[in-house]
Amino acid sequence: GVSVNLSSGEKVLSAQMGVAWSATSKIGSIAFVDEEDSDHLKTRGFKIGSFAYDGSFSVPNSQRDIVTHAVKNANVAWDATNDKFCYVYQSDTDNETYFTFASPDADNVAYITDPGSALAINTSTSYYPRICDAGSGRMATCIYNSSGVAVRMFSWNGSAYTQGGEAFVENSSANYQDICYHKSEGKLVVAYRHSNDSYKGKVKIGTISGSGSSMSTSWGTAVTFDAENCQGMRVAVEEKTNKVVIVYLRVTGTNSDKWHLVAGTISGTGITFGTPVMMVSINYFANPSIAQPAITYLPGIEELAVSITVNNGGANQRVYTPSLSGTTITVGGDIDLFQVHSGTENYLRYQDMVAITKTDGSSGSESKLILVGKNEHDS
Repeated sequence: GVSVNLSSGEKVLSAQMGVAWSATSKIGSIAFVDEEDSDHLKTRGFKIGSFAYDGSFSVPNSQRDIVTHAVKNANVAWDATNDKFCYVYQSDTDNETYFTFASPDADNVAYITDPGSALAINTSTSYYPRICDAGSGRMATCIYNSSGVAVRMFSWNGSAYTQGGEAFVENSSANYQDICYHKSEGKLVVAYRHSNDSYKGKVKIGTISGSGSSMSTSWGTAVTFDAENCQGMRVAVEEKTNKVVIVYLRVTGTNSDKWHLVAGTISGTGITFGTPVMMVSINYFANPSIAQPAITYLPGIEELAVSITVNNGGANQRVYTPSLSGTTITVGGDIDLFQVHSGTENYLRYQDMVAITKTDGSSGSESKLILVGKNEHDS
């Protein structure tokens, strides 16, 4: 499809960003850090006019300030129960992580309303906040700090969100975390790298209990999905088969420096994994904390989509649609979104993506895939 700038000449800070879609209001939100406005956290709303690949991607001229002071990293998810966009970010003022929200609004000049009040996720120096919808108006956030990987819950109280309890998933050095919610099992899934156990890739399954300010999570036993040094984890649920799928970079061992996929089956608070599969026999391009992968499920066609950056004589941005049979993964073919441009790096830093189901009212099942990131070629 057509590549669209957030704004001509507007440089995006090298920081984690995100994208979410409201299936209720049929509006999306792109969260990014604006390098040319004192590193404020901004959002651009967007609409999809039809499913023809003809540039029907509508981005308003106005953008919305979500945070009016400097931030470092951000992410966004849609609360499907209450039709809210929920944002998480790391403040550059105190290095702590926070949560806030805004509403989609088709009549608003930016398609997004002014944000609500910010609530703390973690009141110590904490990094790379992630967020997911955990059903029933609950939002799960995940960070890492010097003590490990932690999750805090937030829930809608009718006019704003209430901060729930925080629980550590891993109480020792861990990072590269990501979180998703398994709707069928009613469980949270956190993938991370365990720095105190040879940097192995691990997963824990979480159970949500309580409500409001008393909402908390408890976590099962850690399960290793790859015993090699792993980085850049992103996790999603393949809802057709209800398998948990992780995309990550294997740094050591057989097929090192290659992107891999692995699938797992949840049972209670445990999970069992199949054999990891190398996605492509080409090395990764740039540190995965910068050239992050992205993964999402496209319900309209019941497929996963995975975006990675590889070093194919220069940077290539590729999207794959792998298929599953049990926990066995077939990677399938790829589409090159970006290729080497005039011999310079041309890839998306800090990418994220979201699936959008058909919105034009015609028959048939179809999905759009919205991929956002900082284009390294033009900032």
